[in-house]
Amino acid sequence: KNSLGDKLWVKGIIRSWLGIASDKILFCEHHLSHAAAAFLTAPTGEAAILTADGVGEWATLTVGRGRRGEGIPSEVEILREVRFPHSLGMLYSTFTAFLGFAVNEGEYKVMGLAAYGEPRFADEVRKIVQRTKDGAFRLDMRFFEYQRSAKSSYSRLFVETFGAPRLP
Repeated sequence: KNSLGDKLWVKGIIRSWLGIASDKILFCEHHLSHAAAAFLTAPTGEAAILTADGVGEWATLTVGRGRRGEGIPSEVEILREVRFPHSLGMLYSTFTAFLGFAVNEGEYKVMGLAAYGEPRFADEVRKIVQRTKDGAFRLDMRFFEYQRSAKSSYSRLFVETFGAPRLP
C-alpha cells in the first residue's frame, strides 16, 4: 500500500522541493544501506554481514561482506538475498498484528513478552518457515495475506493453526 503512495513518487517529490535535476538524485538499495551503516561504523577490517528486514525494494534478507584496510578502498557487497514475499520481518509483523499490536510499532512488545511464554507453537512455526536446498528459507504462503491485501496479514489457515486473533 505504501509503495503506491509517496514512495513511488519520491524522486519527483525531492526534485520539486529542492529544485534540482532528477539525474542529481541518487538512491542506494535498502539492504545495502543497512549493511554499509553496520560495517562502516564497526572497528573491523573484514566482516560477514546479515541484514534481515520486512522488505526493502524486493530483498527481505541479504548476506554480504565488508572489507577495508590501508591502501584498499572500503567495500560492502551483497552476495545473496531472499526476496519478497518470503520475509522473516513480515512473519514477525504478522504475529504482531495477530496478537493485536500495531505493525511497525508493537514488535518490541511481542519480543519483550516472548520471554514469559512457552514454545507451544514451535512445531507449527517450523512448518511455516521452511528451509530451502540452498540453505535459505521460504514461507508457506498459505498462512499469509500481506502479499495480496492491505487489510490483513494473516490468512484463515493462520487463524485455524494459532487460534482466534487477539484484538486490541
